Amino acid sequence: MATFVAKLPVNMAFLPGPSILISPTRVEFSDRDPNGFTAERDDGARLEVGGRDFSYFFGQPRPMGTVTALKYFAPEGLTFNLTDADVSLRDLIETDVAGAMPLLFSDDDKLKGSSLNDVLIGYDGSPQGDDALWFG
Repeated sequence: MATFVAKLPVNMAFLPGPSILISPTRVEFSDRDPNGFTAERDDGARLEVGGRDFSYFFGQPRPMGTVTALKYFAPEGLTFNLTDADVSLRDLIETDVAGAMPLLFSDDDKLKGSSLNDVLIGYDGSPQGDDALWFG
């Protein structure tokens, strides 16, 4: 069950964080170890990835390991924090942004919006779901 907390306004139909991994153009990877890494784009957007079993080739993450947490920073500051996820890094980077959402949110997830205008979307692969939504 993933827990998503927005700190700045978000639209989950176009969630910006996963795109840094899906299209790593102009991205520098740092803080690399088996439990996570940081991906920073040259426009100042940054994604901190937590998980397990990551490895690297020429400074970039190999498509292996499991993502359990994402923390996305826009140039304005912390935008969202995602914890308790369980998705293959390979699956995440081999999809598009729309395809990443059901991978990250496909269980009984908890979603909390910021105090501003958010679009929160829960995914479970069926028309019904047990996602819990909180609004700021």
